[in-house]
Amino acid sequence: MDKILYRIVFALVFIGAGIFRLLNLDAGFHEMEMLGLPVFFTYIVLIFETACGILLLIGKKIHLVYISLGLFLTCALLWGFISNFKIIVNTSSELFIFNATATDMMLHFMYLVLILAILRKQK
Repeated sequence: MDKILYRIVFALVFIGAGIFRLLNLDAGFHEMEMLGLPVFFTYIVLIFETACGILLLIGKKIHLVYISLGLFLTCALLWGFISNFKIIVNTSSELFIFNATATDMMLHFMYLVLILAILRKQK
């Protein structure tokens, strides 16, 4: 049951990200520009996130999707860190202050899911 719940949560996160990019293409273009990447990557990311989310939701190619998402997220984190090192260091204090932004809400929701998963495993 836990695996299905986590899979659905991840599916909704990535489907939501894909839909957001589709409805806010300019924000996606800006994101790619800020990362020093070509803006057409927005379309690739949009398709990738949405497809992965849908596959997770319907339960197809789950292992391959998780590996793909793991690689994608690792590359995104590394590229983001490398291309924005000074900004990350200068704004790192925001990690310890809760703001009711969509990012903080999602982050805290994911913390909650992880805590509940850990507590269930300890029973």
